[in-house]
Amino acid sequence: MIVADPVDGPPAQAVAESGSGASMLVVGSRGAGAFTALLLGSVSRYAAAHAACPVVVVRDLSPITSGLVGVGVADLEDCAGPLTFAFEEASLRTAAVLAIQA
Repeated sequence: MIVADPVDGPPAQAVAESGSGASMLVVGSRGAGAFTALLLGSVSRYAAAHAACPVVVVRDLSPITSGLVGVGVADLEDCAGPLTFAFEEASLRTAAVLAIQA
């Protein structure tokens, strides 16, 4: 089920907190700020780091799909959850997984 609700407070924090209890939080890749060339905007970057559920960042529509599901992990000792999620989503989309460790 998809739910769209208005949120209150600072945008980045409000969006990240709105994922509480959700199976997934879907956000756009960037806003209309001064750094539009960046891959992630400040809100999507904050949500990806602070939300309590998996965060899916949707980039602008392209006429050509990449066939990739990307996942970023920081802690190699605690990455089973994000990797499992990425592989499950890739399987649903007949896509490959691009994992990045930072």
